[in-house]
Amino acid sequence: LERASVLEQVSLLGDLARARGESPTDPCPAGALLARRLEAIGHALRESEAATAPPAAEGDSGEGDAGKGADVIERLS
Repeated sequence: LERASVLEQVSLLGDLARARGESPTDPCPAGALLARRLEAIGHALRESEAATAPPAAEGDSGEGDAGKGADVIERLS
């Protein structure tokens, strides 16, 4: 439950940053960048959660995009 709460909060912060960046009355240029970084953090957290989850059911390799979230964060830094 705590992990789900963290993911929700990161997503909310990303939405707020994106809205602030696109504000017609007082736009913040850093808002879009912050929103992308928060999205990458959320993605990396979801991937780490998937990596620590019990083994996938038969027929599902579970490999997906493992490690991609960290790569995204690295590129956005």
